[in-house]
Amino acid sequence: MISEKERDNLNIIFQSEAGSVSKTSIQMTTTPTATTREASPKKDRKERSDKLKDIKFPVTPRQREELRRRALALKVAARNETISNTKILIAALNQHRLFPEQYPELVYEDTKQYMHAEPTLAVYDQIVELSMQWNVSIRKAAHRLIMNYIFRGEVLFRGGGES
Repeated sequence: MISEKERDNLNIIFQSEAGSVSKTSIQMTTTPTATTREASPKKDRKERSDKLKDIKFPVTPRQREELRRRALALKVAARNETISNTKILIAALNQHRLFPEQYPELVYEDTKQYMHAEPTLAVYDQIVELSMQWNVSIRKAAHRLIMNYIFRGEVLFRGGGES
């Protein structure tokens, strides 16, 4: 154990001007920033409009092959499958607005093999709306859109007169 004299020599805080220990000379101060941080409620910040939301959906080996072929055909930089899946998802969503009858309910099987799409917040909100309308999860809604799009085919518009 350290004697009082040794403690006084070690720490100058315990020494008063006269050289003896004065407990009244030590004052505890609090910082005003510590109390204001705790007292103020945390503000909810708005998400960026260009933020990407990840959607993971299950695929069979055949579906994965078809999506990879489409990624190659889209000539996306570095053949990034997520970017091409996102483009397919957006195209399917746009087509669904025009022809909702071409997007029937599909058998959803969780194969434990997944692919990803990363739509923007605006597109993600539209998928959330569809999932509520169809009474399915967001993942199932994305799966339904993408699989109907790639296996039923894209609707092509032909302009002009008939031949």
